[in-house]
Amino acid sequence: MCSSDLIGGVDFSIHGSAPPVPADPEMLKMVFHNLLINAVHAMNDRGRVDIDLKSDARWARVAVRDSGPGVPPEIREKIFIPFFTTKKKGSGLGLPTTKRFVEAHDGRISIQSPPSGGTTVTIELPRH
Repeated sequence: MCSSDLIGGVDFSIHGSAPPVPADPEMLKMVFHNLLINAVHAMNDRGRVDIDLKSDARWARVAVRDSGPGVPPEIREKIFIPFFTTKKKGSGLGLPTTKRFVEAHDGRISIQSPPSGGTTVTIELPRH
């Protein structure tokens, strides 16, 4: 599956598929809401967000990749700490809450941000 939509100045693209996972839908809604909001804010409401869905026998994976400037290493170490934020109006609770919800489902979250820019947040949730 591949779909693409332009919302405001951001082009969203979804690739692949993954099976349903046993999870609380409201918690996962907040996880992906937080990730997408952060991606859009990182790009100042202009750019591209690619969402890649994959799975294997054990994990369903969702990777959210933005075309923003990336996250410097010194900040990357702090982004899951409650109340840490680089935003003027941010609470610093979005990513810590996202991590907590993912881990509540025995899942994993990782962040890659190469020096060339862009950030990919990968969520892995157990299929069973």
